[in-house]
Amino acid sequence: MRVDADGQVVACCGTPDTEGQIDGGVVMGIGQALWERCLCKDGVIANPHYRDYRLPGAKGVAETSLIPIPAAIAAAVYDAYGVWPDHLRMDAEYIHRLIAEARREPLPPIADAAE
Repeated sequence: MRVDADGQVVACCGTPDTEGQIDGGVVMGIGQALWERCLCKDGVIANPHYRDYRLPGAKGVAETSLIPIPAAIAAAVYDAYGVWPDHLRMDAEYIHRLIAEARREPLPPIADAAE
């Protein structure tokens, strides 16, 4: 994956710290698109603390580069598979289900990434 995320902030400030925050924003966008998930059980949030919530970093200046990343990943999924994800988290199971539904095929099992 290639991301061009220099942004107006780098043009304005241009310090290595600012550039690092922009890079961090790209990582945050990838995390938002692929990993972040709020789990609810019986109407109660099951992962209310950061220790229970997968979040790769902290936000700040990086937010300017974070915003377009989930949309870019959704567009890449569309380009590759012809389906548009319409919500986050775009994990493998969700994309797999979208593809199967688009093809009107039964869902074959998906391998667990943790195995």
